[in-house]
Order: sequence, then C-alpha cells, then structure tokens
Amino acid sequence: MNIFTDFIHGFFTIFGDLLAYLYGGVHNLAIAIAILTVIVLLPFTPLISKSVHNSIKQAEIMKRIHPEMKRIREEFKNDPVRRNQELQMLMSQEKINPVSGCLPMLPQFAVLWIFYAFIRGVYHVSGGKHPKIAPLYIPKNSALYHALIASGGHLKAFGMDLALKVPKPEFHSAGWIPYWIMLLIGVVFSYMQFQRSVSRMPPNPQIDPRTQQRMNLLMLVVMSFIYFIVPAAVGIYYATSAIVRLGQYEYVFWRNPTLAEYAARNRLERENALGKVVRQSKPSVQKANGKVDKPVRPTPKKRSQGKRGK
Repeated sequence: MNIFTDFIHGFFTIFGDLLAYLYGGVHNLAIAIAILTVIVLLPFTPLISKSVHNSIKQAEIMKRIHPEMKRIREEFKNDPVRRNQELQMLMSQEKINPVSGCLPMLPQFAVLWIFYAFIRGVYHVSGGKHPKIAPLYIPKNSALYHALIASGGHLKAFGMDLALKVPKPEFHSAGWIPYWIMLLIGVVFSYMQFQRSVSRMPPNPQIDPRTQQRMNLLMLVVMSFIYFIVPAAVGIYYATSAIVRLGQYEYVFWRNPTLAEYAARNRLERENALGKVVRQSKPSVQKANGKVDKPVRPTPKKRSQGKRGK
C-alpha cells in the first residue's frame, strides 16, 4: 500500500476502534454512530469560525465594489475580453478569493468521505459462492463484531436495518416510519443550517432575492435525495452531523456579539430587499395577466342646491 492508502486506512482503524468501544457501552449501533459523529466533528468548530469570518470579509468587499463592477460591465458590454480582464484586475487588486470561505471546510468533506467509506467497510460482504458478512476495521474480539456476524450484517436499531437505504418497496408501511423520521430530522436541520448561514451574510447585489430562494429550495431537494442513495447507517451520520453543524454555527455567533449584530442587520436587509422586489414585480405581473388596476379618482361631491324661491 502507498502512503495515502496507509493514511486513510489509519483513519478507518481509529473509527473502527471508537465505534466498537461506543457500541460496547450503549449496545445500539445508531446511538454509537451518532456519538462517534459528534466526537469527529467537534474539533472542526475553530475551522467553522474561520470560515464564517472569511465569508463575511469577502462578502463585504463584494458589496463595496459592486458599483465599480457594474460600471465595468456597462462600459465594456460590447467587448467581453476586455470586460473580463478589467473584472479580474479589480478582484485581484481587492484580493478577492471566492473560495476562501470554503477552504476551511474541506477537511470536513474529507472526513465525510472517509466516514462513508468506513461504514461501507463495516457492512462488507465477502465474495465467493457463499457470500457472508465480513466486517472490516472492527476489532474481531469486540461485541460489535460478534453482533454483526450474528445478525448476518443486518443489525437493527430503532426498528431500522442500518445496512439498507431509506424505504424499500417490500417494507410494510409501518416499517418505513423510522427511516422517514431520520430523513426528516436530517433534512430539516440541514436546511436550517444552510438557510441561517446564508441569511447572516450580506445580500449579494448580483443575485435576485427570489433566485436565492429558489437556490435554497433546490438545496433542500438535493439534501433529501442523498438519504435515498446511502445506507441508513450513513444517514444517521448525515442527520447527526446536520444537528452538530447547526449547533457549531450558533455557537460561533453566540460567542461573538459583534457577529450576532452583523447577522441581524443582514437578515433584515435581505428581508427588505426581497419585499422590495416582490412589490416591484406586482405591477408587471398584473399587466401580463391583463389585470392592471386603474387609479381610482375621487368622486366629486355634488353641490347642494338650495330651494328656489317662488
């Protein structure tokens, strides 16, 4: 094996030892995976704080130079090469790096991939004419290893077979309930974390607020789809990590009152921007539907006529 493979295999071994130890204490694989997820993700809190600060810094710079970027686009609208050169020069002068806020999060994505591969190894099935469960990375003298062997790789927790994906057609309708509860918890907390992180940033003047809302809904659909393509054991990891990440973001803003005030101002600014766009779009929508309301003129008051004298 090369150095990279040895490095990854070392993580697998550490995760296997920790998971086996936790299972020996709680005797529930879902709870053991959830606790292991918390242990793995908590050390990333400083990186999340750094990511938040970098994102705020980049967003403020983009907001400040937006008028200049708009001027460049207007001035060189017929010369795309020159326009791109000017925009790149401006961003270089301002030291803008669009991915700077994402770089501190890369280790989390790496751990996510490692954990997914680790869970697949836990439910490894040997090949041959008579395939059978052969868990990888789990100590063979552990209670978890023997429980996996005894269950044939279908160890259950809270009514879920953690080796299977979210619902299967052959399940009785009541058997779907634990899977759907897990999916609902994971999607709701993932969407809350994503929505709150976006709302705390200053609105991007280059993106229509309604477009941002559609992007949020698309993210919700993508997050929901993930739970249908991974085993329930990985779904437990996703759901737990969504709760942990939300808590980490809330902790970062709670520890820094300046960030909390900044986030509140941006949230109000986003709401006002969305309301303004909606109000401006109403006349055009009414016109397209042929329902343009005409201005109502005040009805002139009738003058009272006195009785004519005979």
